[in-house]
Amino acid sequence: MVDRVTVDGRVARRQRNQDMVLDAVLDLFDEGQTDPTVEEVSARSAVSTRSIYRYFSHREGLLEGALWHLIRRQAKQDPLVIPAGPLDRRVRIFVEHRLRTFDRIAPLARAIDRLARPLDLDPQRSGVRHLFVASPRAVFEPDFAAMAPERRWIAEVAADMAFEFGALDFLAGTLGSDTAAMSSVLERHLCQQLTTA
Repeated sequence: MVDRVTVDGRVARRQRNQDMVLDAVLDLFDEGQTDPTVEEVSARSAVSTRSIYRYFSHREGLLEGALWHLIRRQAKQDPLVIPAGPLDRRVRIFVEHRLRTFDRIAPLARAIDRLARPLDLDPQRSGVRHLFVASPRAVFEPDFAAMAPERRWIAEVAADMAFEFGALDFLAGTLGSDTAAMSSVLERHLCQQLTTA
């Protein structure tokens, strides 16, 4: 019979190894290697390829795991904090945060997209999982609540749609990743959704 300490130690070692593997993927991406092989990840992380394939059944799963790891890390390092104040200031803070997060996760999300495999937005099968921590609908709920119900639903959908990864990626491609131009478009759009009666 295996004692609990041994099992807990194995679980902790497995989690530590998985974190080292995911950190290695992120380090490779940060260095410009946007198509890392499992062998490169193994060499960087000092975790065997055999173990990597035990943790992640395929290379796409490895990249998806790295993306969710990055999203969790980004949320801890750069939490979304919007203090009370005028709407235009709150919108600007939200947009700046969303663009920083987008800029950080875009290379990895694009790499997954290039693999021609849909991104699994729900690896735990517990509901839809989004690439961004907070939607405009959630952040600006009090502003949306002040609207007439028939207008509110359309405004919430329009606001959320503009801040999804695909829409931001389209905007980045169209505007040449000009952050100031992207901010201007997104701030104007969100303000319009929040103020149109």
